[in-house]
Amino acid sequence: MADLNPIQILVDELQDEDLQMRLNAVKRLSTIALALGEKRTREELIPFLTENVQEEDEIRLVLAESLGDFVPLVGGKAYAHVLIAPLQGLASVDEIVVREKAVEMMVKVADEMDSAKIESHLVSAIGKLSEDSFFAPRASACGLYPIAFSKASAPMQTKLIAAFKKLCHDETPMVRRAAATALKSLVSTASSEIASSTLLPMLSLLMKDNHDSVRVLSVHSIVGFASVLPEEEVGSSLMTLLHDGVKDSSWKVRKAVGECIKVLQDTISPALVKSDLVVIFTRLLKDPEAEVKSLVVSFVPSFGSSLSNADREVLVLSNILPALSEACGDSNQYARVAVASSLPSLSPILGKAKTLEHIVPLLLKLLQDDFSDVRLGVISQLSKLQPVIGSDQVLGVIVPQIVAIAEDPQWRVRLAIIEQLEPFGKILGSSKFDSKLLPVAMSWLVDSVFAVREAMIAQLPKLIKLFGNSWTKSSLIPKIVSLGSETVYVARLTTLFVINAVVDVVDKSLVQKNFVPLVLKMSGDAVPNVRFNVARTLGLLLKKVSSNANIKSQLEALKSDADEDVQYFATQSLDGK
Repeated sequence: MADLNPIQILVDELQDEDLQMRLNAVKRLSTIALALGEKRTREELIPFLTENVQEEDEIRLVLAESLGDFVPLVGGKAYAHVLIAPLQGLASVDEIVVREKAVEMMVKVADEMDSAKIESHLVSAIGKLSEDSFFAPRASACGLYPIAFSKASAPMQTKLIAAFKKLCHDETPMVRRAAATALKSLVSTASSEIASSTLLPMLSLLMKDNHDSVRVLSVHSIVGFASVLPEEEVGSSLMTLLHDGVKDSSWKVRKAVGECIKVLQDTISPALVKSDLVVIFTRLLKDPEAEVKSLVVSFVPSFGSSLSNADREVLVLSNILPALSEACGDSNQYARVAVASSLPSLSPILGKAKTLEHIVPLLLKLLQDDFSDVRLGVISQLSKLQPVIGSDQVLGVIVPQIVAIAEDPQWRVRLAIIEQLEPFGKILGSSKFDSKLLPVAMSWLVDSVFAVREAMIAQLPKLIKLFGNSWTKSSLIPKIVSLGSETVYVARLTTLFVINAVVDVVDKSLVQKNFVPLVLKMSGDAVPNVRFNVARTLGLLLKKVSSNANIKSQLEALKSDADEDVQYFATQSLDGK
């Protein structure tokens, strides 16, 4: 009687009114199986689970997931087939999440089975699911065909294909969707001959389905066919389906074609890319639906760079660039954002002369766009132009536009320009940077938006490392000193933040000569916020300079300040904290 305890405990718990109790019981199935042993698990536990399917979907889901790991518990691969029956029952329920998990676990179990067991057990289960009067089991069956086909004998493969074909003609859209999804995996296991003679007609049928959700899933199967079919078949059949896809009335189908473009480019021959895929890509660049257009425009950098060397420049100039030029004036702002981010990446393909002729005018136009994200997109990609067109052209053509939008009303645009200062500094050199961009950069230190001021402060150490201490002494420090004398207290506060940020990269002699006197002078500021930041900055300088008697003296004085915060930070600085 004691031997029956594990099963009896499970029965009792599965009959409990408390859902959590029943759920916990299912989660402990592996423990029960270990207690029973492999033979009793096969002969008692699995039949019990097959016959007593719980009604709650939450329990069914956990059960399906548990059964997928049961192969070692039933005796290994030789007995894996016993798990098909309970999973088949779970694959027949209404809830799609449970069905999908059951199918996933059936595939996992089937992967452990040999061909004989596949044909005697899995194929039988697939047949029952496929012939069920309810649509849900038929939909589940679709996901099992690829694994069964891959392990079945040739005669059985023929039978499986015939059964799968019926599901492609199923009256229920949900089943046809499942068939379209499974078709991609199925074709990857098929020979070129079967793919061409039997599966390709199914793909053509599904691509003409009256439900766009079926057609969308069918489009993704094209990629699988492209890697199996011979080139002639790809050119004559698959490319025809893709050409039809970009003309589809549903934008979702056209978007699905766009999502497959890059994988197809890496799969098919350069000749087909040139003759068909570029035409399809260009048509999608002109798609009336903004979501489709934006997606495909974002693929321009990778698509253009992957074209064959012999045809790349010609195809970009004759096909891709005219479509992008048209998209620059698109009524949808997000399409223009995508163009702004993608255009600069074409410059290495076209070279200096053609970049100046074709790309730069479009970028200058986009820099004046009313939508800030468009301007942001251009600015974030400008550094890609310099290696192609050279610093003189950047200085003469691009920088004036950057200066013109330096006071852009959208602070994120100003922020984007600031983040490009170091790349621009590398392009221009210190003298040209000083004349063109440094005045603008200093104005951002007193910007009304804190994030802009903070970003500009963060750029200063990078610029000092780039241009050196000579530039720091002659160009930057005089402006910092001037900033510390401004009447607006935010400017004086920013001066202290700047010193804190750059003190580690500035020569110690410059710190001693310029920063220490400036901060000491600011210790008498009328604004308490400035004074307690002076105390903090003095504490930092105390660690950096050798001659620090004046600093200590001033901190002692600040310990007696009327403001408690100033007193606190002065004490902290003197204590080395």
